[in-house]
Amino acid sequence: MRVDRKLVGAFVLVLLVICLLLTADRVLAPPSTVAVIAMTFVPWALPGYGLALLLALGLRRRKAERPPARGRRDLKPVGRRSRLWSTVAVIAFLGAALHAGWLAPAYVGTHPSQEPSLTVLQLNTRFGEAAPAEVVQLARSRSADVVVLEELDPAAASRLRGAGLGKVLPHWVGDAHQGTMIYSRWPLRHARQLPVSKGAVLVQVAAPRPFWVIGLHTTQPAVSTTTTWAHDLREARIVARRQSGPGLVVGDLNATLDHAPVRLLLQSGLRDAAEAGDAGWQPTWPSSGGGRPLGVPMPFSLFALDHVLVTRHIGVVATRTLTVDGTDHKALVASLVR
Repeated sequence: MRVDRKLVGAFVLVLLVICLLLTADRVLAPPSTVAVIAMTFVPWALPGYGLALLLALGLRRRKAERPPARGRRDLKPVGRRSRLWSTVAVIAFLGAALHAGWLAPAYVGTHPSQEPSLTVLQLNTRFGEAAPAEVVQLARSRSADVVVLEELDPAAASRLRGAGLGKVLPHWVGDAHQGTMIYSRWPLRHARQLPVSKGAVLVQVAAPRPFWVIGLHTTQPAVSTTTTWAHDLREARIVARRQSGPGLVVGDLNATLDHAPVRLLLQSGLRDAAEAGDAGWQPTWPSSGGGRPLGVPMPFSLFALDHVLVTRHIGVVATRTLTVDGTDHKALVASLVR
C-alpha cells in the first residue's frame, strides 16, 4: 500500500505542534481549565516526539534521495523540504530529551531493597462501587498497614465493614459522608478534618514508630474549577508543612507530578513514592475495573492521578498498581521502610 507523503508530513507537523503545546504547558503552567486538563497528557508528549522524530527522519531521507524528474530542475525544492524535515527532527529530538529528563527520576536512582516495614494502599472506590470483598482481600493479601479510600458513602463503608475490613484494619477515622476515610492496623489519634472539597483528614498513627497521614481527595478541575482544585492542594501543602517527623500524603489528587500545585506540594519536603522507588511512570486512571470510564473499553491507563507522597524519613522499596472491580481507578500499593 502506497503511503501519501503529504498526508504523513501533515500528520508529523500537527503531532509536533501538539507536543510543543504540551511542553509549553508544563513549563509555563497557565492556570486556565484547558491548560490544567491538558497537563495530564504531558507524559504522552515523549512518545509523541519520538514518533515525530522517526517519521521526520524517514521523510527527510526520501526527499533527499528522490531524483529529479527528467527535464526538470527541482533539486532546490527537494533540498528545502529536506532541510524542513531535518529541522523538525532536531526539534522533536530536543523535545523528547527534555521530557525524558522529566521522567528519568522515576526510573533511575537508588532506593532501599530490604523487606518493607510499612505498606500503604490507596484507592478511589468510585462512589463506593469498588467490590468490597476484593478491597478487603487486597488489603489482607498485601499486608496493608494503612488504607486510604476515597469516594465512600455510609452505605459503602458499611459494606466494607461487613466484608471484614474492620478485622484486617480495626482502626479508622474520617467521615463517610465526606467520602475520604483512613483505615489502620494501629490506633489513630488526633484526627482532624481538613477544608478540602471532596474530603481530607489528618491523623497521627500510633505505630511502634509513629507517623502522620493526610488522606486527601481533591476536586476534579474538569468538573469544578481550577481555583477550588488548587485550593485543595494548597491546603494539603500548608498542613503538611506544619507537621514534624515522618509522614505521608495519600490520595486521589486529580493531578500528576507535572501539575504546578503538586510540584509545590513536593517542595514542602515530600517525595512521590513511585518516583522515589524507581518504579517508573504508573498511571492509575482509567481502569478497566470500572467498565468504560471514557465511554470505550480502556486496555490501559492514561494518567497518574493517585499518589503516595512520603517525607524524607520514609524509604520506598517499591510501588505497584492493581485493578479492582467496580472502580475506574487502579489501586496503588506502596511498600515502605521506616
